[in-house]
Amino acid sequence: MSKDDKKYLPEGTVGHEERPEGLHAGCECGDESTSFAEPFKKGFTRRRVLQGSTAFAAGLAVQPLTAQYAFAAPAAGPIPKVLVHLIWRGGLDHLTWFPLLGNPEYARARPNIGESAQTAFPLQRGFGALNEFRPLYDTLGAGGFGVVPAAVSQDRTHSHFDATDLLEGGMNTPSSDGWAARGLKLLPNPAVLSAVMVGGTVPKSLAGSGALTLDRIQSFGLNGGDEIKAKSEAALQSFYAQYKDPVAKSALETLGAIKTVRGLGRTEYQPAAEYPNTGLAESFKTAAQLIKARVGLRMATIDIGGFDTHTNSRGQLHDHATEAANALNAFFMDLGTALRPYVTVVTSSEFGRNLRENGSQGTDHGHGQGMQIMGGGSTGGVRGGDLNMAQSIRDNETKGTTDYRDVLTEALTWLGVKNAASVFPGHRYRPAGAFKA
Repeated sequence: MSKDDKKYLPEGTVGHEERPEGLHAGCECGDESTSFAEPFKKGFTRRRVLQGSTAFAAGLAVQPLTAQYAFAAPAAGPIPKVLVHLIWRGGLDHLTWFPLLGNPEYARARPNIGESAQTAFPLQRGFGALNEFRPLYDTLGAGGFGVVPAAVSQDRTHSHFDATDLLEGGMNTPSSDGWAARGLKLLPNPAVLSAVMVGGTVPKSLAGSGALTLDRIQSFGLNGGDEIKAKSEAALQSFYAQYKDPVAKSALETLGAIKTVRGLGRTEYQPAAEYPNTGLAESFKTAAQLIKARVGLRMATIDIGGFDTHTNSRGQLHDHATEAANALNAFFMDLGTALRPYVTVVTSSEFGRNLRENGSQGTDHGHGQGMQIMGGGSTGGVRGGDLNMAQSIRDNETKGTTDYRDVLTEALTWLGVKNAASVFPGHRYRPAGAFKA
């Protein structure tokens, strides 16, 4: 059958002659067996094909992955840049991880939970970083370890849900899609595996991108044992090859991605660095494997919770710093000096915390969140504006002066997005200097 002879998927029920073996539930032939296609038990219709292939979960029966990807065949050309968006869920107290050293107002606001020159090393402009981050800082160097301490979002609700919705949507009002999804659409030559969520569910920032979720390389693919998977892939390949629909094209590209990733899982990954035994480290290990395999990945998202520290925050945040710093250090060491210039991690949190500690030696929901930029695209040091200390003390909120969308605009520009400022309609970009041009 030539390309011109191909037809579109039918609007209603798919006929008997066009169905592959195992997809005859609801067919006129009366065969109700579904050897691999549980989602089609109620009838094999165009609607179910469409839903299955676009979701990459129903029609293709895909298992969860440790990371979410958009994949292409390994490339032999220039090394593509990769942006990793790391989300601290719960509202990170940035002024514990990156304290104001020697600042009397900071010390008065935090008599029990404040950090000092004994627990943190100096950066620039009066800010420091917890000692737990020192090995990561040494690996990246001063030019690869950047902080934007006064980043702030447009949300003022202090609600985790509302703040996350606005932060990851990137607009002044709630939106149906996310900033990362809009940015990915502006990248040249998008691939099936351009974007992934490593662990968890697809975040709002990737809504509308078609990004996939992955738990681990070995589980990426169709459900069932090896024999069932092989039959399923062959049947779906044969079925979709008949059509010229965008739906069929997407399904065939996805089946190709399955084969690509399955090749990675045939042998155990041997990282170039030792990863800690934590969920966060495992996610970064998966991301590193995909980056090194050159599967077309351009953006990965990883998140971790536990940052809503209303009580006894100091010990929790030091533990979190250890986990984060060790995972990130292993990730960048695994990439090595050849790939490190092409990979950058940018962080965000739905909001920051109050300047003053509360009565439970913790902090309550605040405003300014702070961001970190680490890796090849970072300009290093302390970037963006200064905290507005006078207003922070008066209102007990950390008052930021750099819109987080300015940092993300620079991140997308570094990644290769043309006119990245258009990703954030209603916002006027002002340079933060956090990313290399």
